[in-house]
Amino acid sequence: MKIESRTPLYAMIKDYIKKQIAEGTFNENDRLPPEVELMKTFNVSRITVTKALTEMADEGIVYRIPGRGTYVRGNPGNPIEASGANESRAKDPVDVKTDTAENRREGSGLIGFTIPTLEDYFSTNILNGIKKSLDERGYSLLIQITFDRAREEQAIRNFIKFGVDGMIIFPVDQETYNEEILALKVNHFPFVLVDRYLPGIDTSYVVSNNVLGGKLAVSHLYELGHRNIAICTSTMLPTSSTGDRINGYLSELVERGIKENSELIIKDIDVSRFESSPDSALKNNIVTSENNVNNLRLIDALKNGKATAFIVTDGKTAVYISRICEHLGIRIPEDISLICFDDPLYTPFNSSFFTHIKQSERSMGYRAGEIMADLLKPEKKENLQEYHKIILDPELVIRKSSGPVRKK
Repeated sequence: MKIESRTPLYAMIKDYIKKQIAEGTFNENDRLPPEVELMKTFNVSRITVTKALTEMADEGIVYRIPGRGTYVRGNPGNPIEASGANESRAKDPVDVKTDTAENRREGSGLIGFTIPTLEDYFSTNILNGIKKSLDERGYSLLIQITFDRAREEQAIRNFIKFGVDGMIIFPVDQETYNEEILALKVNHFPFVLVDRYLPGIDTSYVVSNNVLGGKLAVSHLYELGHRNIAICTSTMLPTSSTGDRINGYLSELVERGIKENSELIIKDIDVSRFESSPDSALKNNIVTSENNVNNLRLIDALKNGKATAFIVTDGKTAVYISRICEHLGIRIPEDISLICFDDPLYTPFNSSFFTHIKQSERSMGYRAGEIMADLLKPEKKENLQEYHKIILDPELVIRKSSGPVRKK
């Protein structure tokens, strides 16, 4: 099927499937065509098809079971209700203790997995690691993309209602503890956190050693002669991983005899407005009041040479900074060096450009699946207060975006 329209391709796929459902071509619990077939039908990439199906799952039209396919969700009794479909329902409490102790189906073979987003390599690699681990142990995975805390809470409620045996949770944030996660802990429901932990609360988790990651980044730049090193974060919700990366950065500065400079800790950079902006719009907005104060601090640091190197706590913000440098005529790595956590998925550069901290996310997911299966062993289910806490060491991958400090 050749498509010539200004309507986004993923939206056209959604409209096509909705029409097929309305006309009765697909009925409740029918399996939709595989992603490969939809790719051929619409002559689009897998990313486009995945986006369409993911949005339909979020809207409650379909539900997805990895390894099995995508199915039509008929009535509200079907698995995984839409995250934001009904605000009043989202606020209705679920008696976790009753569900887990009396109503939950024992041995369903299903594990629920919540994750804030699946838009980058890091997230998809964690998912692939979890799925491989659970596949090897005979479990199936139900996925809910959560985006925010309210949807995360609703996803946990939905999983409980659907009767999953356990959950793997990639928390949205740490600033406000999710009460549903705390309820799982209080009522001894098997769950594992991945990529993040809840400071001060004992749970099973698998994380990367983000403190070490921050130290590795500073150490690499120091060896290249950099002394004015900035660290940047985006407006995404505060997490234990971001906090630990900053702590590692600060610790290594002290060890290297570099005095902390608050001007070079630039938090809450807003990248949302520029993710899909054309280059002309980005260029026009670089120096306008449309930027928030932290974006202007970043631009000031870049233009006025306040730092010779920048550590960025996520790949998306690193791409944003690289685009600003391009418009300002700042060369990477000749003028400034740039290091980020995780290799960005979408970038104007090729995949060998960014020096980055690699976190072995596939292993992280695999180990989370191992822990989940272990918690579900009959002899372990009676004592879920024996927590598994796994911290994986990251790796510095040196590519083209870091280089020796510029000689004046």
